Amino acid sequence: MFLSYARDDSAAARRIAEALRSAGLEVWFDENELRGGDAWDAKIRKQIDACSLFVPVISAHTQDRTKGYFRLEWRLAVEQTHLMLEGVPFLAPVVIDHTPESGAAVPPEFMKVQWSRLPGALPTPQFVEQVKRLLEGKTVGRGLRTPPYPERLGKQAGFGDPAQQKKSVLPGWTWGALTAVIVGVGAALFISLRPRSTAPSPAQTAAPQSEVRQLVAKAIALQDDYAMDDTLRDNLTLAEQLCKRAVELDPADGDAWAVYGRISLSLVNFDPGNSRLEQGRSQVQRAMMLAPDSLEVRLAQSDNLRKQGAATLPEAERILRELVQRAPGDKRVLRMLALVLNAQGRLDEALVYYGRSAALPGGDSKALLNSASIFFRQQRYAEAEATINESLALRPTASGRMVKMWFLMRRDELDAARKLLETVPASSLTDDRAAYLASRLHLWLGEPEKALAILRAAPRDYFDDPWVGGMPKAFMMGWAQQMLGRTEAAQVEWHTALRVVDQRLAGTPNDPNLLSYRGHLLGLTGDAAEAARALRLFDQMSAGTWGPAGRHWTAAWILIAENHRKEALGRLEEMRREWKKSAGWLSALGIASALRHDPEWAAVRTDPRFLAVLAELEAAK
Repeated sequence: MFLSYARDDSAAARRIAEALRSAGLEVWFDENELRGGDAWDAKIRKQIDACSLFVPVISAHTQDRTKGYFRLEWRLAVEQTHLMLEGVPFLAPVVIDHTPESGAAVPPEFMKVQWSRLPGALPTPQFVEQVKRLLEGKTVGRGLRTPPYPERLGKQAGFGDPAQQKKSVLPGWTWGALTAVIVGVGAALFISLRPRSTAPSPAQTAAPQSEVRQLVAKAIALQDDYAMDDTLRDNLTLAEQLCKRAVELDPADGDAWAVYGRISLSLVNFDPGNSRLEQGRSQVQRAMMLAPDSLEVRLAQSDNLRKQGAATLPEAERILRELVQRAPGDKRVLRMLALVLNAQGRLDEALVYYGRSAALPGGDSKALLNSASIFFRQQRYAEAEATINESLALRPTASGRMVKMWFLMRRDELDAARKLLETVPASSLTDDRAAYLASRLHLWLGEPEKALAILRAAPRDYFDDPWVGGMPKAFMMGWAQQMLGRTEAAQVEWHTALRVVDQRLAGTPNDPNLLSYRGHLLGLTGDAAEAARALRLFDQMSAGTWGPAGRHWTAAWILIAENHRKEALGRLEEMRREWKKSAGWLSALGIASALRHDPEWAAVRTDPRFLAVLAELEAAK
C-alpha cells in the first residue's frame, strides 16, 4: 500500500506505517523530505500505479497547505480509480486529528469512501484489521482488483470462526445456507469482474438471476445483523456495496432496490444530511414501481414511512400488519411493527410483538433489548435490567453492554461501569447511545479529556436514542471544556449547542425536552431574560405530559444554569416532595447519582439544602 502525507505529518505517518508493517503488511512510506525531480516523480507514479491500497493522511496540516507534493500524489491516486471497476476498494483516507469530513480540502473522490479516524495518529487493532481486510483482494489484470467480499464478509458474519459461530443466534442450517451464498458470491464476483473481451456474447452480458439473489440475501443478513454487532457501520457499508453490485447486474430487481433503500436509510445515522435520506427514499420508490407486492419492498416502504414522522405511522402499521400475516416468523417484520407501535406510544402492544420475535427459534437479542427500553420508559426497572441480561446472554453486543453500563452508572457503581466500557470496541463508540453514555461516564469519573475524544469522534451533532433521550452533542463538549478550565471554549460549544436546539425547535416548537435544553443553554451563555422565558414555556408545555417530579427536576436544572441557586434548590425540594408520592421512581431512575456526579450541579454540591435532598434520595435506594 502507499502512505501519502504532508511533510509536517511525517512522524504521524511513520507510526501508522510501523503499525501496519508489524502486522505483516507491505507499506511504501516515503521518509525522504526532499521530494521532487523527474526521477522522484517517476518513482512516485510507479509506486501509486502498483499499489493495492492508497492511504492519504488527512490533518490540519493538509487543510492549511494549498500546495504540496502530497496533493500531486492524491491526484494520481484519483486517476488510478478511473481505471478500476466502481466499488473496488482503493482509497482509504485516515484522519489523525479532529479535521471534519465536511469542508475537508480533499478530492471529491475521497468523500465517496469511508474514512478512518486515528486521533493522535495512534493506530488501533481495529484499524489494522480493517486495512488487512481491504487488502485481501487479489489483482485481476492491470488496475482491476477483486473486492474482498467473500473472505471479508465471512469473517464479519462469523463464517470460519468457531468463536463467532458460538455467539450466533441463528440455527446451524442457516449458517450452512449463508455459507453457500458466500461461496456463490465469491465465484460470481470473480467471474463478473474478469477482464472481458471487447465483443461480449449475449451470455456474457446477461447476469444470472441467482447471482443477484445471492448478493441481496447476503445484504439482508448484514443489515439485520448490523445493529446488534460491534461492526456497526462496516456491516452496512458492505451491505451497501453488495446492493450496488446487485442493481448494476439487474436494474429491474425490485428486492435489490428495496434492500438498498433500507440500507441507505439506516446509514443516515452515520452520514446525516438530506442527500443520504433522499437517496434512500428514491431507492424505495424505485423498488415500489418494480415489485409493489414483494415482501422486501413492502418492508422497505413501511420503514420509509416510519422514518417520515407521526403522520405516516398509521399507514406503516397497516402495511406491517399485512406482512405479519404473510410472514409470521420473520423477525424483521415483527420488530418493525413493534417499532411503529412504540413510536405511537402504544408500548404494551409493542411489547407483544417484541415478545413474539424473541420467542422464535434462536431467540432475538435485538427484540429483547428493545423490550428493555420500553420497560425502562414504563419505570419497570427490574424487568428492564433482567431483559438486558437475557439479551446479553444470547449475544454480548456493544449496544447491550452500553445499556447495562447505564444501569451501573445509575446505581453509582462507576468502577463496574468503567470495566464494562473497556470491553466495548472503540469502533462502537460513535453511535448516539454509546457516545453519550461513554462520554458521560468519563465526566462522572473526572476524565474530561477522554470524554472530549469520544464526543469529537461522534458524527452527529444531536444524540437521539430511546435510552438517553435527545441532547445536542456540543452541550456535553461544553461541560468537558469547562471542567478543563477552558471557559471560552466551553462558551463556543454551548453557543453551538444552542443553534442546534433552535434548528430543531423550528420544526417542533412545543417539544418540552428541547425547551429545557434551550433554557439551560441560555442560562449558561448569559441570556437571563430568554432563559426565564424558556423556563416558563417549558413549565407550560410539559404540564400533563411530564410527571410533577420530573418537571421540578428539570426546572431546577434550568435555574441552576442561570445561577438562580435559591430558586433551583426550591424546585429540587419540590421534586423530593413529589418523589415521595410516586413510589420512589426517581431514586430507581438514578437521580441521586446524577446529582452527585453531573458537572451541572457542582455549584451547589456543598449547599446544606442540596445535601439534604441528596441524602434522602440515597437513603431510599
